Amino acid sequence: MPLTRKSLSLTIRQRLHLAVALLGLVWVGNTIVLAHSYLRTANALDDIRMVEQSIGNIFESSLFVRDYLAGYDDRAMLQWREAHRRLGQNLDRFRLSPLETEGERLIGRRLIDNHVILGSLFDRLVAGHRSGGRGSDEAEKLIEQSLLMRASIMIADAYKLSAINNAVIARERQTFVLMLVGAVVVSALVGLFIMAVNRRILSSLGILRQASERIGGQDFVTPITLAGGDEFTELARAMNAMSAEVARFYGELRESEERYLLLFERSPQPMWVYDEHSLKFLAVNHRAIEHYGFTHDEFDAMTLQDIRPAEDVPALLRTVFSAERGESVGEWRHRIKNGAIIDVAIHSVPIAYGGHHARIVLIQDITERKRAEADLAEGARLLEAQARQLKSANEELGQFVSVASHDLRGPLRMVTSYMKLLEQHLGDGLDDEGREFMGFARDGAKRMDRLILDLLEYSRIGHTIEESQSVDLAEIAAQAVADLHFVIAEAQGRVDIADLPRVFGHPNELGRLFHNLVGNALKYRSADHAPVVKIAAARNGRDWIVSVADNGIGIAPEYFEKIFGMFQRLHGHGQYEGTGIGLANCKKIIEHHDGRIWVDSRPGEGSTFFFTLPAGQDAAL
Repeated sequence: MPLTRKSLSLTIRQRLHLAVALLGLVWVGNTIVLAHSYLRTANALDDIRMVEQSIGNIFESSLFVRDYLAGYDDRAMLQWREAHRRLGQNLDRFRLSPLETEGERLIGRRLIDNHVILGSLFDRLVAGHRSGGRGSDEAEKLIEQSLLMRASIMIADAYKLSAINNAVIARERQTFVLMLVGAVVVSALVGLFIMAVNRRILSSLGILRQASERIGGQDFVTPITLAGGDEFTELARAMNAMSAEVARFYGELRESEERYLLLFERSPQPMWVYDEHSLKFLAVNHRAIEHYGFTHDEFDAMTLQDIRPAEDVPALLRTVFSAERGESVGEWRHRIKNGAIIDVAIHSVPIAYGGHHARIVLIQDITERKRAEADLAEGARLLEAQARQLKSANEELGQFVSVASHDLRGPLRMVTSYMKLLEQHLGDGLDDEGREFMGFARDGAKRMDRLILDLLEYSRIGHTIEESQSVDLAEIAAQAVADLHFVIAEAQGRVDIADLPRVFGHPNELGRLFHNLVGNALKYRSADHAPVVKIAAARNGRDWIVSVADNGIGIAPEYFEKIFGMFQRLHGHGQYEGTGIGLANCKKIIEHHDGRIWVDSRPGEGSTFFFTLPAGQDAAL
């Protein structure tokens, strides 16, 4: 792409980033250079201090040599060795802190070598004196001259090293001044650049502020003109596009308001517009005038407070003046012109209307619905009261049955006991007819006791304190079959249990259900073959259908409903035992589990009893 003035122009953000980056680079570079200069200056100062200390040590050792030669005093010898040791410590620092230039390193090595030579010469001087040999005076003179000469050389080298470090310090000071001046100059240039950017920002903001005021005055025609290619130019283009869009929107809004007013007037429901601050009616439609009975002029002189019952006005004011601007839905009471109070549902939306912050409201009269709801609530209350009364009556009935069964079984046991005593008392004096009568009486008392127990069991169904729980029907059925083991063995029969599901229910009641159905299948068996009972289950939508099928004597179709009633027997007491309550118990148990029970049978071929149980969350085979 060819380079143009526009493509090379920088945005405000880019200009500021460039200025900050340039200033940062300058200061980072200055910091690095100054840090290096500081380290070199510090090293030079350390070297100068070491040189000065070394020169002092050399002068001391020279004086101690003369003192030693003057009297060969051991004290002077020890002082020279101490001065020589301190000199060696100072020179050791040159090894730890390497010198920068080759000249400095050469001088440092000479100083260290001469230090070693000084030590050797002094040791020879001391050794020669102690040996006391001939010619020792001349040797001492030579050694003394060598010592002084080496010391002079070391002093000269030390001064050279000091001069080199002083030159380094002077050079680094000059570098520091130059870098500081450069940093100040660059900072000043960056400051001027930022001031120019700031002028651009302020001038652009002034132009944009004037444009915003024009737009606020609904002048959407005059364009905003800003030269350049920065963010303000892009913002000016965006504001020009926004002005064009707002101008188009205003045109569409005017058309929409015209259509809206047409719908407002023709609405089948009362509608009005009111001012959010004064609550005065600004417009009402024809349906509102008809429904409320006020004329158009009367509405013009009224506010929302005038159509509210006096006791509702505080709540109205709290709602209106505390609610946020937005869509609002609620139910209120309104007063129409004849003084009647009606219930209404309102739906209001904020709009701009004739320069007012207003709301347009749609009203629906729900007085009849409220009355119907009140009637339903009263009906529900009465039903709840009746349900409580029925529950209380059932509880009282259960208590009555329990007490009555206990009170009735007592006399029966007494009759049975006295019949037995009477039979024993009469002994052989009782003829066959009398014995038959006595048997009838005992059998009647026994059946009466069984009937009382069955009634007690029937009354207890549905009133158990046992919690409904997840139960395995296969285990329940197997337990019922186990309880009937001797009856099955006596009949030489068989009970087959297929896969049964888990359901939610009351284990004891479901156990009595299987016990009654399997017991009936064994009781009403055919004389031609051994009884076979099959228990199975199948899923049907939300329910499980459980079947208990047998190959017994069967039931005629006209008795399919009758057998589930109380005391309904299809056979005499001489044929089959029972009270006629067993299947009534089964029906009540199934109804307590929100299910139903029915039978399908053919006389002579057997019967199949079906019942449903709701499938729970874990009701799966």
